[in-house]
Amino acid sequence: MERSHRNDQRYFYDWEKFSSVYELNQKLETHLSWSNNKAMRTLAWKSPLDRLAFFLGSHHLQTQNQRKIFLKNRLDNSLNCVIIA
Repeated sequence: MERSHRNDQRYFYDWEKFSSVYELNQKLETHLSWSNNKAMRTLAWKSPLDRLAFFLGSHHLQTQNQRKIFLKNRLDNSLNCVIIA
């Protein structure tokens, strides 16, 4: 978890400036998409979304695009994250 916070600080908060909560949310969405699709050595060179898809049972889906669609549908039905300032 500490590595995740450190990377968010290094690759996002130290580089980006925000003039509104709306702008923060837009830039954060882009950053999280990049971060969650990046292959990581600690995950056996899989992305966090690939690993999540496997654990949620979509390991039978062959392409990364199929896994992304599966996860998006699954997460859209269970999570609603909002940043409130």
